[in-house]
Amino acid sequence: MIIRVRSPQGTERVNLQDSVTNISELISLIKTQFKKSDDFLLYYDPTFKKEINLYRDKSKSVSDLGLKHGDMIYIKFPESEKINVEKQPQNNVNVKQVLNAVETPKTSESSKKNLEKKQNEIDYVLEKESGSIIRKRDVNFCQHLQNAMCEYCMPLEPFDPSYLKENKIKHMSFHSYLRKVVSNNQRESGLGKGPLPGSILPLEEPFFSAKPDCTGGHAPWPEGICTKCQPSAITLQQQMFRMTDHLEFAEGKIVDRMLSWWRETGTQRFGLMYGRYEKYTEVPLGIKAVVEAIYEPAQTNMADGLIVNIESNEFNQEVERVNVVAKACGLELLGMIITDLTDDGSGAGKVEYKRNKDSYFLTSMECRLAAKMQILNPNYSRWSQSGIFGSRFVTAIVSGNEDHDIDISSWQISNTGMGLEKSNFIVSSSEPDLLIVREPGSFDTGSSGSGTKGILPYVPEILYKYKNEYGVTVMQSAKPSFPVEYLLVSLTHGFPSSPNPTFRSENPYFIENRHSEQSTASLYKHLSNLNLVSDSPTITDQTISGISDFHLLVYLESIGILSVHRNNEKPEELSDIELLCKAALPNQDSVINILHDFVERPNWKSLATVLSSSHGTYYEPTPPKTSYKSSSNMERNPPGYTSRHDDDVEMDYSEDSGSLGNQRDVVDLTGGPAVGGMWVCRHCTFENEPSTEWCAICGLPQHD
Repeated sequence: MIIRVRSPQGTERVNLQDSVTNISELISLIKTQFKKSDDFLLYYDPTFKKEINLYRDKSKSVSDLGLKHGDMIYIKFPESEKINVEKQPQNNVNVKQVLNAVETPKTSESSKKNLEKKQNEIDYVLEKESGSIIRKRDVNFCQHLQNAMCEYCMPLEPFDPSYLKENKIKHMSFHSYLRKVVSNNQRESGLGKGPLPGSILPLEEPFFSAKPDCTGGHAPWPEGICTKCQPSAITLQQQMFRMTDHLEFAEGKIVDRMLSWWRETGTQRFGLMYGRYEKYTEVPLGIKAVVEAIYEPAQTNMADGLIVNIESNEFNQEVERVNVVAKACGLELLGMIITDLTDDGSGAGKVEYKRNKDSYFLTSMECRLAAKMQILNPNYSRWSQSGIFGSRFVTAIVSGNEDHDIDISSWQISNTGMGLEKSNFIVSSSEPDLLIVREPGSFDTGSSGSGTKGILPYVPEILYKYKNEYGVTVMQSAKPSFPVEYLLVSLTHGFPSSPNPTFRSENPYFIENRHSEQSTASLYKHLSNLNLVSDSPTITDQTISGISDFHLLVYLESIGILSVHRNNEKPEELSDIELLCKAALPNQDSVINILHDFVERPNWKSLATVLSSSHGTYYEPTPPKTSYKSSSNMERNPPGYTSRHDDDVEMDYSEDSGSLGNQRDVVDLTGGPAVGGMWVCRHCTFENEPSTEWCAICGLPQHD
């Protein structure tokens, strides 16, 4: 007599002498066949609903269980806990409870942790608002009195399609979408107090991979798959909402300083935008990201691109260090900004117009980079079943517009795009406007040259719609490739009419990871001009203004002398960095008292002593001589200057300048190493990164 036993690892045949074989012998044979010592459960059906009572009376025969030759039964093993049934009384054995506890999905723990994380403060503010769009009395259609209301003047919901179309709002705001998908009871009771008890959370993250814990009685993917665990077909379409509605730079100089790199070197630049989220009143329940500073991490720059290793430990540690300072300033990471500028050669200060509807807005590589960064910076929401829904991370591209002037475009990747990237379904293409869908099979998951292989998860059917040359909507398979535009969500951007930036230093400190090296020598010069490193520091208006510099604060933290975390014995006392950042923020009535308290702290005195003993005998502080002018009104028009050949930025490269004007160290122009490990090209005198052997400008080698 043969009984077939199916497990998630496959099917085994158990040979019995006859149908009168007792149950205990059947259990022993199954354990031997599957090489298991744990007890198990048997079921008649693959859905594990009809259990076979093995442990009630082991003296019974197999025929008493209703099994006959050739029958298929289904087995379930515990994964981690072992159960010794024979040593316990039979009436106390509950194997099913143990197995259910063991087989709890792993994602439940991460979802629980995500639900415990607090969502952004701006979400709590907008949840308390009704979001209704107030309309005035229509003089043509309203026939009622002033204190009455009709269908022509009653308030509209924030997601009303006619209002969005009339006001040319391409994507509704996230909180408008949230009010659209919640239940009527939730909408009537309001969102301010959170989800109603016992209600189903309306938001769900897209999941495109095969379900890991399928009860279909087969081996997990890639050994087996069924209709229950395989993901449904994916139809790509434009996302109707956006997590962030508007990108605003607190002032034009923030972008102006970053673009000075391109004007000096002709190579591209990458930066991380730090700021805060605020209400955006131009759209119902809108959110805007206000950028207060741009941090430029370590990178390799080229004329036609750049390299940033976002998966390296060095990058993650650098970002974590900056996040500490940003949090002390009341800021957070908002997004990234990338330049893509090429002088058009006209000599009129114009740049090439590359990105448009006939070419691309984001390249496939930039699209995947944005998706990765959004996955690393999720948006926590108490309305999502997993505690996470999308991301507010913004990608800004600085490139030429149709007038060949420098302009900014801001984008996000849709939740579907994030899901495709998280499932590893897409890969970049040599065509910048196309993404390639991976084919199932082996792929390299290890580091370069490791040779480790992984199995690609099940790739479902991916489709997208488009209108052909006859104006007919056609459904097309996304394999092998599909346009990047199906994953893009566009944002608006701008500058305030009355700038009120957080950091207002008139002579800012060096920007990190540039040719002008941040060092203790340059720091001593800069702090000496602010009267902060003398034996008796004097707090003046210049000191208050000069300390309000994000790049200076980050560099002071990186030295490691100032305390970052609060003392456990005195948790109410601010750390050194927190106190310094508090003094750097605007609208502080007691900023002079704060700075007086700060310069009296032991850690600051230690830092001042180290700087003075190392560099004090070689420097006599002089007022900065920098003159920094913008070539256009940045508040009305995004970066008005357009070429590194313009002469409207005057810089003083004197030895004593410790501000933006001194953007280069003195180097030997005859060739060889420069200050900070840079090497100077013997042919064109350009300063190159120490990791490169070929000049980024002329392309000639460092050594013959």
